Amino acid sequence: RARILEVDTLPQSRPLLATPRPGCEVEESYAAAARRQGPTMAHGVNCSYMETRLQDMERRMMAALE
Repeated sequence: RARILEVDTLPQSRPLLATPRPGCEVEESYAAAARRQGPTMAHGVNCSYMETRLQDMERRMMAALE
């Protein structure tokens, strides 16, 4: 990974280097998650919508194979 120092970067280019590209997921590091107090985010996330979408997609794929 290239280390580009902030002082060597033009001010107008800094947001490009600090902003994730579209489609890239940004996740919390394990160290940061371990420092956080209380329940993890996974305990409060409702995944039923995604689960329903996955089941629907699986049904459509199986129907297309028949």
